[in-house]
Amino acid sequence: MKLYCSYQFAGLLLVTSVLVAGCDPTPPPPLKTEVVDIDVTSHVKMALMNDPALKNLNIDILTTNGDVRLVGVVETQSQMDTAVTLAKGAAGVHTVHNELTIKPE
Repeated sequence: MKLYCSYQFAGLLLVTSVLVAGCDPTPPPPLKTEVVDIDVTSHVKMALMNDPALKNLNIDILTTNGDVRLVGVVETQSQMDTAVTLAKGAAGVHTVHNELTIKPE
C-alpha cells in the first residue's frame, strides 16, 4: 500500500511540475513592426517612377529608419511638390526631408 501511495504521489508531483513549467507568468513581447529601409526606398522609388512628370528625373532617395531624404534637381516647383507628396504616401515612410532644388533657367 505504501508503494502504491508513493507512485501516486510521484505521479501527482510529475503532473503538477509539468503544468507549472508550462505556465509562463510573463507575456510574450508585443510584435514589433520593423521598418526595413530598403523596402521604404523601393516604395518611394516606385511611386516616383510611376509619375509621368517625375520618371525621367534623377532623384536620389536616402532612407534611415523610415525617414526619407529626397535629393536632386527638378525642373519646376510642381514637380518638387509632387515628389514630396508621393514620398509621404509611400508605405513605411515616417518623415520626408526635401532637399530637392529647382534647376535654374
